[in-house]
Amino acid sequence: MTIHVDILLIEGFQALAMTLLIDPLRVVNRETLAQTYSWRFLSPQGGIVRASCGLPVDTEPMDDRSVDAVFVIASYQAENALTAELSHWLKTRRDNSRLLGCIDSGALLFAEAGLLKDRPAATHHESIASYVDRFGKGIFVDRLTDFAPPRCSSAGGMATLELTLATIEHFNGADMVPRVTRTLSYFPESSKNPHFDAFSGLNLSHVNRRLAQAVEVMIGNIATPLSIADIGSRIGLTVQQLNRLFQRYLSSSPASYYRALRLKQARNLLRNSHHPVGHIATLTGFENHETFTRAYRRHYQHSPSEEREIPN
Repeated sequence: MTIHVDILLIEGFQALAMTLLIDPLRVVNRETLAQTYSWRFLSPQGGIVRASCGLPVDTEPMDDRSVDAVFVIASYQAENALTAELSHWLKTRRDNSRLLGCIDSGALLFAEAGLLKDRPAATHHESIASYVDRFGKGIFVDRLTDFAPPRCSSAGGMATLELTLATIEHFNGADMVPRVTRTLSYFPESSKNPHFDAFSGLNLSHVNRRLAQAVEVMIGNIATPLSIADIGSRIGLTVQQLNRLFQRYLSSSPASYYRALRLKQARNLLRNSHHPVGHIATLTGFENHETFTRAYRRHYQHSPSEEREIPN
């Protein structure tokens, strides 16, 4: 059975998000040797729509065909596309599709159509303040992706791949996802898949089962770090055995690796949230702001505050 997907493109849409939406679906077709997914590009008026990079895409005008999933991709100045016709079309899609998603500033169009009352949308961090000022709190969230069928959303950019993988899991099952990621040479962050090393992309479960288990315990205890002895006891190893394991395969002590994982999570939060630095310190298991700042500076050669000034 073919899963039909409509992708509504708004002038100035993000070409990267479009690619990260359709290419994994293409891979599913390749893996299944069937037309598992079909998609078409739509726009409010039809015809050529240009991405923010200038890429032209030929589109069909919006219609009332019922499909399995609808995604709306926008970017800069999405408000220029706000019309009563578009809002009405989105509302009808809510009833005529099994999955309805917005990407990047597509969240603004969803808000205008009243589609975010029951579920907030992940929104690009550069836009969320102005959106909240316009529509109020509670319907936008500073998050990379959100997947809660029949609604889903992505802040855009690389986060769109996570949204697409969640869509594939929703329609095709979890077993299809690693087949797609392997084909795309994509190694998920360890925070999403504990069997992948967060720094090399190495599949730890293929290297050593106990090593993968130890890292999984670490990832599950970022905010409240365990002692290395406690980690060892959970997987049936002594501290000495853990040290040998980490040195052999990761050229690091367990304690150093654990701290690096926590600092990596802190960097993700600094880049993708508006949490105060002190709160991020707490979320990543540091006893206070000063201890966190010293550790961060030693690891990344700049302070947490300076991290937020670095362009993503």
